[in-house]
Amino acid sequence: MPATQPVPRHALIWLPLLLALLGGLWPPSTTTQAQPAPATTAVIHGWVRDARSQAGIGGARVTIRDLSLTTLPDGSIPETPIPLRAASEQVDVSVTAPGYGLWRYQGIELQAGHRVALQITLRDQAQIIAPQADAASTGNAPYDGPPAYIRVGRTFTTDCVATANNVVRIDRVPFIDYVKNVLPNEWLPSWPDAALEAGAVAVAQYAWTTAFVQRKWSSRGFAFDVLDSTCDQVYRDRDPRRDYRRSDAAVERMWGTVLLRTTTSPPTFFTTYYRAYDWQCPHEDCMGQWGSHALATQGWSSLQILGYYYGRRGTVGTLATAPAWHALTLYRSPDIHLPAGETATLSACLLNIGSTTWRAGELSLIARDPDDPDNRDYRSPLAHESWPTPQQAATLATDAPLGAKRLLRVSIAAPADLAAGTYRLVLEATQAQTTIPSDQALTWTVQVSAPVTPTAEAERQPRVWLPLISAAEGVPADCR
Repeated sequence: MPATQPVPRHALIWLPLLLALLGGLWPPSTTTQAQPAPATTAVIHGWVRDARSQAGIGGARVTIRDLSLTTLPDGSIPETPIPLRAASEQVDVSVTAPGYGLWRYQGIELQAGHRVALQITLRDQAQIIAPQADAASTGNAPYDGPPAYIRVGRTFTTDCVATANNVVRIDRVPFIDYVKNVLPNEWLPSWPDAALEAGAVAVAQYAWTTAFVQRKWSSRGFAFDVLDSTCDQVYRDRDPRRDYRRSDAAVERMWGTVLLRTTTSPPTFFTTYYRAYDWQCPHEDCMGQWGSHALATQGWSSLQILGYYYGRRGTVGTLATAPAWHALTLYRSPDIHLPAGETATLSACLLNIGSTTWRAGELSLIARDPDDPDNRDYRSPLAHESWPTPQQAATLATDAPLGAKRLLRVSIAAPADLAAGTYRLVLEATQAQTTIPSDQALTWTVQVSAPVTPTAEAERQPRVWLPLISAAEGVPADCR
């Protein structure tokens, strides 16, 4: 349990938790094209879709400064030049559509001669997005979504007796896996869903602010972000005898949800301390774990519980920061040497940390031109006959919801007449015509050599078949 500093305890006052704001979306991406727009303008294009169905929303109103345009029936935003007052300018973009909440991005950077792809999903609630504040100097709202990884200093103890100098090793783990491995050690997995959900938010936000805003340990020269004991939060490796399904589900339901103190301007992103019992909680930003259980048993929702405990210094609101689409590449098979006329299998393990489920048969790995990413007619010289299309190298076999890991395998071939040399295979994960960003590019270097011609002596020798080294060797055990 995170330690708290003693402060005079105020009476518990219920302050309602504001429901709001925005669904997952990474800031729009800026790409340079071969034929840039005139130097005094930038160009916007893209689409507006329903966050749940991913159907295009026609007739949506897109407003940039005093310019207003309407999406086409399929939801696409027509290419539109935006006059700039300087070579680079920050503008606000707002989108409205009947039946949906306002979408607004504050401070999109437009550059002369560049194109900006707006990929916007609308929800029932308003979505207000702003650029990420500098985590090193401020505790303001983290609009860019949860961290990808966190470094855990392993002491393999529970109590805060082993100091930072007793760290045995440092594990770099996906942030979502860290939260999943803390929650069942701080909240009992048998507790009501509302208590587990409140705990999931508190666990994630404590680590988020401690590691990446306060920089509790790294600012002192340590090579880790948090300890695995009650010096921070109890983190343990998975025990095959335990059932983690309920606590994992709570983490996934609340993933990316953060608490902001809305009585400050800008809203404050604060540390969510907690202790076992309310009476141990002199700090105002502190929740009693058993208290969350008691309130959940009485029928309180997770948001009501969070508002009760963390709303004492001023009204708090929730912000949904998980991106709609994002992946972590946990494993990529090594680059290979391939004689002409031979085939091989490559593999990659991807973790879904976006709010959108990857669908079987819909998520595909698309081969891109290594020299021109905008070349949609590209055909890889390493394409295998098993590819569904000349560009589509593989498809997902089973659905992958938030938090799921999936192993994707790609067969490649070096035709017998392929010239010897170095080739690059660049794959891009896509679904519903949307590119899924990842922390690492799926890129392989394939060294193709001349065909291997057996000698007459070798032909007379009996053939000995050697076991093939699996392309999945080194894959995380829970990636399937």
